[in-house]
Amino acid sequence: MTYATRTELEERYGTDELEQRESVLPAGAVDRALADADVEIDSYCAGRFTVPLSPVPDNIARVAAAIGRYRLLGDSATELSRKEYEDARAWLRDVAAAR
Repeated sequence: MTYATRTELEERYGTDELEQRESVLPAGAVDRALADADVEIDSYCAGRFTVPLSPVPDNIARVAAAIGRYRLLGDSATELSRKEYEDARAWLRDVAAAR
């Protein structure tokens, strides 16, 4: 189970961005980026919830997409993708701290 899917990434950020990154990365890069996002989310949520979270709340899917995108972009990350990633991590820290 994954918190965000490739389709959700495409819906949020467009297919062009994903296809462009995939053209220069090894096969499976999108799946790996999303799996990394899942692990990061679970690391924050495990102290308060049973993980993996099921059903997946909409806000977790949004956070997973932001983290997955940032990880996929790597050294090509934009300022906006970095900010969305940092915002996602800040929100997860609040969840972990029960705020």
